[in-house]
Amino acid sequence: MKLIASAIELPRRCVTSAELDTLSGLPQGQTENSFLIKQRYYADPQGGETADYLAASALKQALAEGEMSIEDVDCLIAACATSVQAIPYNAASIYRHMGSDRRIHTFDVGMTCLSFLQALDVANLYLSSGRYRRVAIVSADLASVGLNHAHPEASAIFGDGAVAYIFEAVSVFSLSRSREDTEKLVFGVKSICFETVHQAYDFCEIRAGGSSRHISQVQGADALEQFRLENSFKMDGKRLYRHVLKDFKPYVDRHLAQMGMTMDDISLVIPHQASGHGLMHVQRLLGVEDERFFNVFSQYGNQVAASIPCALHLARVAGRYKVGDTLLLLGTSAGMSYGSVVVEIR
Repeated sequence: MKLIASAIELPRRCVTSAELDTLSGLPQGQTENSFLIKQRYYADPQGGETADYLAASALKQALAEGEMSIEDVDCLIAACATSVQAIPYNAASIYRHMGSDRRIHTFDVGMTCLSFLQALDVANLYLSSGRYRRVAIVSADLASVGLNHAHPEASAIFGDGAVAYIFEAVSVFSLSRSREDTEKLVFGVKSICFETVHQAYDFCEIRAGGSSRHISQVQGADALEQFRLENSFKMDGKRLYRHVLKDFKPYVDRHLAQMGMTMDDISLVIPHQASGHGLMHVQRLLGVEDERFFNVFSQYGNQVAASIPCALHLARVAGRYKVGDTLLLLGTSAGMSYGSVVVEIR
């Protein structure tokens, strides 16, 4: 499939590490020193910066880059970790902001931080089968609404944002396509692998908000306060670190071995921007030098499902990959799952 365009949309408010120190009651400089953070972006939902609004804005930018309109898209996939509201689903909410009365296929893919990789797999299947000509994937999450700043190790790492991609089936290009068309990159999805380790299910979670911990079950002020706290993100960082330290490298090796590849065959690793120290450990585990490892965590933070596609977009804009390169997109998600995609750029 061909990458027609991509774009990101960031909230207006840029939050510095000094502001995060204040929010968490930390001495000035500790957030940057302890968590390797310089800044991130926080949205203002009350001021109109909802996740679906940011997602639609990113998609409009991508469409403008591709010199097309939403009328040229056959399917819209929302690959998000969180919902704008419980019902309806995100893709329908995003599409209503696009200003079109055309009826297209819209749906959600949810795999927390790996949602974009799963959506990439689905889009590739649709396009390669000939079912659709163009597919848009949009990821957007407002992590900032569910943070407990009393626990900076689980709150300071996150940021908000949205990103949109438009992919097209390669077959729609004629042999005599223009120079502009030939400059668009073919994303040859060589292999995709997902594995779920349910024993680590509760390492990262927001416990409330679903049917098992619903507001209708809350009785009394104490229970309401507990419910409020359970709507915040909670992470057992030590257990998560120990698990990834033991398990992640063998997982990546197994995936690459299926294609007769090793890390030496990878031109650029684009990881989920989980945390500053987490990225350092993953880079060390994989044995990849800085030139082959894309890290933008200090500036953007962990944008949950938007994290991997945002980094992929920034790498494209920065010219970090080109025709002939092989990319490895990879990460972990709450659940807990591993995911990786090998992409040949042609």
